[in-house]
Amino acid sequence: MNKTVKRYLPMALCFLVVVIATVLLISLMSLLQSKRVHEVYSFEEELVLNNGILVGDTYGYLYNEYGGGISESGISSIPLSQYGGPDEDFLFYEFDNRYYGADSLFNGGVTADRFLSKHNGVLYQTDIYLKECNAIMPEIDFHSASTQGTYLLSIDGNDFYFYKKANSSYKLEDAIKMALDSEYVEFCFWINDRYLLAKTELIYVIVDAENGEALPCLSLDDSELVDKNLISKRYFLKATDNNSIRLFDIYTQEDIFFDYDCDNVKVIAVSDNGEYTVINDGEYLVINSKGKSMPTSEFVGGDLKSAEFLANNILLVTYVDDSVTKSSIYKIML
Repeated sequence: MNKTVKRYLPMALCFLVVVIATVLLISLMSLLQSKRVHEVYSFEEELVLNNGILVGDTYGYLYNEYGGGISESGISSIPLSQYGGPDEDFLFYEFDNRYYGADSLFNGGVTADRFLSKHNGVLYQTDIYLKECNAIMPEIDFHSASTQGTYLLSIDGNDFYFYKKANSSYKLEDAIKMALDSEYVEFCFWINDRYLLAKTELIYVIVDAENGEALPCLSLDDSELVDKNLISKRYFLKATDNNSIRLFDIYTQEDIFFDYDCDNVKVIAVSDNGEYTVINDGEYLVINSKGKSMPTSEFVGGDLKSAEFLANNILLVTYVDDSVTKSSIYKIML
């Protein structure tokens, strides 16, 4: 081998490696783009979303919408009496070294070393490192905590009272009463760490826990409403006509549209950002905001039973396959 060949052979080999790597990368990108739905997790059992936790027969799961991962935990219990609390056991799932109540409206107050639990009408905070369990205003029957635990809500008949957390030990500021006078008020859910949705006989209202203000967001007398109930935590179905599905966004107070030639379709789920919806029009379909659709039968290996979005394009489906109910989580890239 002469000197010229020896000199240029490594360069040629490097160039060949770069070309091969580029071709493989382009092929991989093309494959990913062509795959409109990607299964990210599958479960040989039915999962039910309960207060943010996916609950199965044996395990609970917590989906991280920011990182896309999922944590798994069996159910465990702690006798609170060992920390000076009531003679009760706290049932929980442990995710990322944090204890989440198995069926709790107070999981917003969970931190790395503390959790909230309610027993016989009294709310307790347990510190697992200091091994202490203390009642939080035992004279108050608290209903729930906001999504990050900044506010506690108590409900007395049709009156809502909000208590803001003043420190990590849940010393509370004075109560703020909801400024809404109605003969009937129903709690719906916490929208985020400050606002919740409530319902009267006539309207839905968004309530500010900071000052108690209640702002109407939808009248139930609206003649265009197909269903008086929310499809998701954000959208109402207003109409399925004129070749479109029209939804009402209670956050922006505007209508959003999905182009689809439809007649009396049933809307099953809507993503929070309004980019995707799942409908039943004789068959189950996923539709995006640009009107593209895809039958769920193309990616679900059985008869669809239910569907709901865990994040903007993350869909949980439950289906029946050979008489066995299963669940899967899909990433939608339609």
